[in-house]
Amino acid sequence: MRIMAGDVSLEVIGTGFEGWVTLTGLNTGPSGEYTQTKKILEAHSIPGRKFVFCQQVQSLRVFFLDFDGEDIRVYRYSGRWIDSHLQIDKEPVGPQVYKKCVLAGCLGEGDGIISRVPSLVPGVTVADCIPIFLHQKGRGSSAFLGSPIYGTLHSGWQGTGILRVALAGIQDLWGVRPDDIEVGLGPGICGSCYIVDAERARIMETRFGSRWIREVAGKGEWKNVPQFRVDLFGINREIAKKSGIHLIHSPVHCTKENQKYNSFRRSQDSKRMFAFTLGKDST
Repeated sequence: MRIMAGDVSLEVIGTGFEGWVTLTGLNTGPSGEYTQTKKILEAHSIPGRKFVFCQQVQSLRVFFLDFDGEDIRVYRYSGRWIDSHLQIDKEPVGPQVYKKCVLAGCLGEGDGIISRVPSLVPGVTVADCIPIFLHQKGRGSSAFLGSPIYGTLHSGWQGTGILRVALAGIQDLWGVRPDDIEVGLGPGICGSCYIVDAERARIMETRFGSRWIREVAGKGEWKNVPQFRVDLFGINREIAKKSGIHLIHSPVHCTKENQKYNSFRRSQDSKRMFAFTLGKDST
């Protein structure tokens, strides 16, 4: 399905519980990404739903949207790396409370949104970083009986590990265990195409081990500079597996290799895609 909104073409190419809107022609710019995203999403709507998103800052911060009658309570959890240890904390400020009819648009600085409010559509912008989709699998073995939980995360190199933050918040707020959550990985840059310098590789190795990092020979002016391939798909799959998630949908669709996806590494521009997850009513 393709929809035109001004001079921007939006192509919904997702299946299942995850949805994709390719923001072809949208030039977000380095500082106005969330403002431009808001404009385009206001032009493209899903009946009965409102988009919510973050001002993305390559972080480990996740927003959680809880439904209480006509009110929506917004909580925040954050992670920070201490060498190889990921410290996850619920932010000390109390929940922000919004009327259901009011909440929409940008929630603030962060890189993921988990919701149990079916009328809201959480999404992130990507162009090589990996979007992660989450959805509660029915009732599972957890005692939580509210509307099913769902959400979308943005996993760049600095935000790899954000899945652990999301799962910790889900269990803390609602008592839902990871084995009741289904996870899907959307298109992102593959391990063969994602090449980084020695310092970034060292940081990733400290956090996730050497299994997903391979040294490669530099080319041209980079011939004598150490370079490394990093497999973000492999790291996120391992995080999911170690967390106890059994059903993982993770076909490797490389954004750099596939022309139908926006890729910063390939095009060196600021065009983005918007990845979102649709929730379901508790009925």
